[in-house]
Amino acid sequence: MSNLAIGYLNRADSATLTASPAAASNAPVTYLQNDSRGHQFAAVAVGAQEIKGTWGGTSYTIGCVHLDRTNMVDGDTWRIQLFSDAAWTTSVYDSGTIAPFATGLFADWAFSNAEKFFTPVAGVKSFKTTVTSAAIFQASRIFVGPYSTAEYNPQYGMTPGWETNSQQARTDGGSLGANVRAQWRSLSFDMFATTEAERAAWMEIGRYSGNAKAVWVSVFPGAGGTQERDHSIMGKFEQSPATKWTSYNQYDFSLKLSEL
Repeated sequence: MSNLAIGYLNRADSATLTASPAAASNAPVTYLQNDSRGHQFAAVAVGAQEIKGTWGGTSYTIGCVHLDRTNMVDGDTWRIQLFSDAAWTTSVYDSGTIAPFATGLFADWAFSNAEKFFTPVAGVKSFKTTVTSAAIFQASRIFVGPYSTAEYNPQYGMTPGWETNSQQARTDGGSLGANVRAQWRSLSFDMFATTEAERAAWMEIGRYSGNAKAVWVSVFPGAGGTQERDHSIMGKFEQSPATKWTSYNQYDFSLKLSEL
């Protein structure tokens, strides 16, 4: 893949999730379906932690799994399995045990993200993600679902960055201080579409997601390294994507994502 990928149909949110071993009593697995940073799923011990989901017989197409704001570090592993039945029996995809990210990619960060794109698999009725970590595993959010690939990548001028609600203030003596609060990432970019199908697809993404539902966006899926890391966000649109007819068969629109 090369062009921007967006996942907005998070099938994990409609799944019945279970954890094996059971999650800590104050950090249930259902926290993975919650956008709050303060609500994190947590295992009870070091070791292999399964996160299982089932849709009770309903089937979906799955092409990406993402774990957001985890405490995984270099040397930890994960495994993604998809099944064509509701009880995790008949395998239709298995990633094998793999590293969640390249060595050193999140070494200086307070959190890490793990993602895996693969050829979309139809008819999935249950899934299992197994994490083996050196610490008691924690994660804030999970995405399991299909993804759509943009006709074109963002136009030049795309801007990734960090934002904060910290406030600066100068003392009477001139020293510059700060009331340190949270940080979050943002990603701003301009897009364009040249086909009716592409325009309609973004219109549907805007209708479904608005500025209230989380989406998963990776501008350089599969590129690896800091390029993929810094241009990937699980967040919310500041406003719903709206296409503007700017020329014959061309529609322009601007987007800004704020990280969960």
